[in-house]
Amino acid sequence: MEKEHPDYTCIWSLVDERTPIEGNGIRVRRKSLRYHYYMATSKYFVNNVNFMESFKKRKNKVEVQTMHGTPLKTLGLDVPGELPTEEARQKFIKKCSRWDYLVVQSSKAESITSSCYAFRKEFLRTGYPRNDVLFAKNNEKDIADIKKKLGISPEKKVIMYAPTWRVRNQFNMKIDIQELKKQIQDDYVLMLRIHPFAVKGLKEDMLDEFVINVSNYPSVEELYLASDIVITDYSSVMFDYAILNRPMLFFTYDLEDYRDTLRGFNFDFVAEAPGPLLKTSDEVIQSIVNIDKVAQEHDEALQKFRKKFCEYEKGTASEQIFQKVMQNQ
Repeated sequence: MEKEHPDYTCIWSLVDERTPIEGNGIRVRRKSLRYHYYMATSKYFVNNVNFMESFKKRKNKVEVQTMHGTPLKTLGLDVPGELPTEEARQKFIKKCSRWDYLVVQSSKAESITSSCYAFRKEFLRTGYPRNDVLFAKNNEKDIADIKKKLGISPEKKVIMYAPTWRVRNQFNMKIDIQELKKQIQDDYVLMLRIHPFAVKGLKEDMLDEFVINVSNYPSVEELYLASDIVITDYSSVMFDYAILNRPMLFFTYDLEDYRDTLRGFNFDFVAEAPGPLLKTSDEVIQSIVNIDKVAQEHDEALQKFRKKFCEYEKGTASEQIFQKVMQNQ
């Protein structure tokens, strides 16, 4: 953006103005006076969630929705009871109809989002801009620099546990950390990336030189790059981490309840998961200890998953979106 259009000013809306950004953009605190000023005067809007109800998009303004992940779980109009009245449904549809473009990383994601958001405008089949870094920095030097920033020894391998949330402000560690530490601490460190809705439930006494909390680290993509293995469950982490073609373990101890009672899924996760579905802490630990064998056993599933769900990811999303949006104006 700064290279191609130096006459444009980039404004970053942030919960915390101290969050680092690349380039020479202006940081503003969300909902501040300056935030409202730039919301009223900017031409282009890029968002990965949705703007608040009070946002009135004026004529000749352009909004690009980049999403915050391909959803395994049902969303929006597809969640039974999520929008219980016709008024609520119409209000939701109206918010989503402000988007001029919706970015997707696969044809499957396009199908899901056209349904759950009732989106009828233009899809940008480019992959997600934030994932470009997974191509640009997937090399020894950049990964070493990331591990240094995290305070992780270059000799250590890295596991990231990144579960989705279940209950607000609650996080229950179901993995036996002491047993895991006993088995692998000589070779690994464990990073915990807890969902923002649940991070307050993380107990500080769980942390030490083996277990580090990276929940507030500003770039989850850098955490992906630093990780040799990811443990997750139903999180959209799986769709982005799959780009790196590295092993994933799925700690799905509550699969039936989560799928059948809480949310519902957009596809047959049991059949298509790009790694083993594990029910117990011991299964997780043994899978890590035997990760080479586990990765080999699930490689075919991972390749099918990458082909289907990372279909448009080429590492050039930012450039493609910029050119498309600008050339249409």
